[in-house]
Amino acid sequence: MTEPLCPRALITRPEPEASRWVQALASRGVPAHVLPLIAIQPVPDAAALIDTFARLGNYSALMFVSGNAARHFFMAFKRFAPKLLESGLLEMAAWSPGPGTSAVLRECGWPTALIVQPAADAPQFDSESLWQSVRENVRPGERVLIVRGGDAQGRSQGRDWLGVLGLGVSGYYLSSLLDFLGLQYISARQGRDWLAEQLTEAGVTVEQVVAYCRTAPIFSAEQKALARQAAGDGTVWVFSSSEAISNLRKSAPGQNWQKARALTTHPRIAQAAREAGFGTVRESRPVMQAVVQALRCWDEPQQEPAQEQDAPQP
Repeated sequence: MTEPLCPRALITRPEPEASRWVQALASRGVPAHVLPLIAIQPVPDAAALIDTFARLGNYSALMFVSGNAARHFFMAFKRFAPKLLESGLLEMAAWSPGPGTSAVLRECGWPTALIVQPAADAPQFDSESLWQSVRENVRPGERVLIVRGGDAQGRSQGRDWLGVLGLGVSGYYLSSLLDFLGLQYISARQGRDWLAEQLTEAGVTVEQVVAYCRTAPIFSAEQKALARQAAGDGTVWVFSSSEAISNLRKSAPGQNWQKARALTTHPRIAQAAREAGFGTVRESRPVMQAVVQALRCWDEPQQEPAQEQDAPQP
């Protein structure tokens, strides 16, 4: 049986996850191109990370908001505290928002038995689902470290980190391919902040450290042309972060998105796409199989806006 033709997908995740996504989609017969809408860089000042490495034994768990958080945390660890890393200090639990981040943690050497993530059939890969997996095991008096991203200066930065694709990353980044990892937030707050509130209410001391910087990309002339073309040629923009949509609006001011099509991995990201003016917005679970299916069925008649809710993240 002939597979249905798919529209071109435009992957907006940060590199290198975006290119991995394109390769994974191509292997499944889905044409795709890369247009990263978030740039990931090491923190300009690693002092806080170095201090954290010396105190890792104080924590009962480390929560990584995305694959990028895990990746850059370990890059810094190997650079600034290699002896501690070799000593087997990492014997506490690692909390992950989804399979993409978990894959990065395993690649970095974290024991699989100590990685905790949402259930495989969770409706979303996000902070709410992660909380369901850890809430019964947290105890008053424990300390948890949240490893997250920051702005260009390395300051803590808000983001719907738990709605990101986790295709190993990825996802951010935080996900996940950071298949689609999901990183989200409740109402106007970030998922990590909501999770921190739950932990605090349970008597847990929560600390946070920035492991990488997230910045808006600077489009080349070729990328600007690609964005303009994709705004109206039937391309499906794949978004795993509301931040990516915000960066797109800043990078292409005045662009009319009414003819543009978006596939998102969380309801809140879908809302951001609608607010940006995308004419067609659909949702998919943050996993490769679901994304591929959504793209293959894109041109089939829809009884109502597709909301394949399962989200997820950098």
